[in-house]
Amino acid sequence: GSLASRGQPFPQYGTFSFDLNCGSASYNALQAELKKRLSSGLYFMASYTWSKSLDIASDAYSGSIENVYNLGADWGPSDFNRSQMFVLSGMYALPVGRDRRYLSNSNRLVQAIAGGWNAGGILNLVSGSPFNVTAGGDIANVGGGAQRAEKIGKPYSGTGFHQSVNEWINKQSFAAPTQYTFGNEGRNDLVGPAYKDIDFTASKDFLLTKKATFQFRADFFNLLNHTNYSTPTANVQSASFGRILSANGSGREIQFGAKVVF
Repeated sequence: GSLASRGQPFPQYGTFSFDLNCGSASYNALQAELKKRLSSGLYFMASYTWSKSLDIASDAYSGSIENVYNLGADWGPSDFNRSQMFVLSGMYALPVGRDRRYLSNSNRLVQAIAGGWNAGGILNLVSGSPFNVTAGGDIANVGGGAQRAEKIGKPYSGTGFHQSVNEWINKQSFAAPTQYTFGNEGRNDLVGPAYKDIDFTASKDFLLTKKATFQFRADFFNLLNHTNYSTPTANVQSASFGRILSANGSGREIQFGAKVVF
């Protein structure tokens, strides 16, 4: 029946809402860093994080709690949890040109073409973002909330299943919950596509005077024009359920710049 017919004590006053400040969270991680300080024109830093962040809600205003009377059912990976992250960044002054190892005494033409170049970049490898399959409506008939689906099989395996952008998870492993019940799907227990990106920069210095240098640079964001995908449609009742319909981030971008350092 309707919410009002199931015990709303004062229907003439409408629906009351309330806020509750409570909950728990945890974060555990292994973090490692390898750094080479600038020497012989080379600097780089590599960092790796293996972690797990858990909570019952990652945003106080997201409305993600399924059942306020069973907060434990929402204990799961945080919305921002990324289990593994590797970042490698560096800069190298090519050993060619004035005051460098090779062609240091070459003529102006060679210096203008080959000398004074610097190159660097950033490599990002990040695990996919967590998500869960939703029920697609107020199946439990409780007036709203982020209700999850019923899991009836293994999300990443099954007869004829091959993971792709058109079927990121086995759709046959999920169903809408029985009417008037909550599904058994855990919060954020699935993982979307990983994020991979390489940015590159190259710059060249032109000596104007003893105290002034003109620098030209080119920056390439997403150098390989790699497509990073978003999480798939997670509504179990949607016609596009399980499909990835959008990208996470943009394609290759190139920008040029110039400046005078003095």
